[in-house]
Amino acid sequence: MKKCIQKPDNEAEKKPTHMQSNMGEHQCDEKISAIENEKARVDFLRMLAHDLRAPLAAIVGSAYTVAQNIDALSKEQIQCLTMNIAQSGERLIPMIENALTITKLDGDFRLNKMEELAGDILYAAIRHFRESESYKDIKIIVDAPKKVILIPMDAVLIVRVLLNLMNNSAYHGEHTKTIWMKVFYEKDKAIFTVEDDGVGFVVVPEKDKKRNSKTRGMGIGLECCKTVIREHGGTLTFGNRPEGGARSQFTLPLYN
Repeated sequence: MKKCIQKPDNEAEKKPTHMQSNMGEHQCDEKISAIENEKARVDFLRMLAHDLRAPLAAIVGSAYTVAQNIDALSKEQIQCLTMNIAQSGERLIPMIENALTITKLDGDFRLNKMEELAGDILYAAIRHFRESESYKDIKIIVDAPKKVILIPMDAVLIVRVLLNLMNNSAYHGEHTKTIWMKVFYEKDKAIFTVEDDGVGFVVVPEKDKKRNSKTRGMGIGLECCKTVIREHGGTLTFGNRPEGGARSQFTLPLYN
């Protein structure tokens, strides 16, 4: 009588275990995450280079003009060119500060949250904005509720967000004469808005973005705003006012 010998189930041996399957999925997720992080880093550097190019070109161009034509230029022409250098340099400072903020928040940096009054934050941003000679003629209207409500936030970073939005209104608005700053409360969140009477945001098709660099865009300053508000658990949106001009709005939770 022949003995029946059972062959090993090779197919069963080839099947991955549950642990092996999970490890494979984890490695795949890590690769996707690494690719996304690298793409975000490249996009950030491209954006930073794009924003820095214009003011740096203005500084170098004006400086060379003065240096090479010092005897031929009038006092008024020299003053105009040196003022252009100063204003372009002034634009560089917040760009660098925004870049540093983004890199810090993408690392192990922790928010220094404390309870703050909305009105104090608005007026702190306005004081910083008034330090620029370029925007001294822009009228600022503040609308803040009299009701005292404390909002948990990193005050330094939220002031930077408001300042970025104001600078965006003043510079990219082109003919901005008035900026409106408002804050109001809705259920469990505070809502901040910065509005202007400038040209507003223009939606540019992706294929035209490289050719149209002058259109009011979302540069390093607004990218910094997105990062800060996201870390606070809020939302940030951009749009236009029905009567013309831009509207930027962000929310902050009223409770940690």
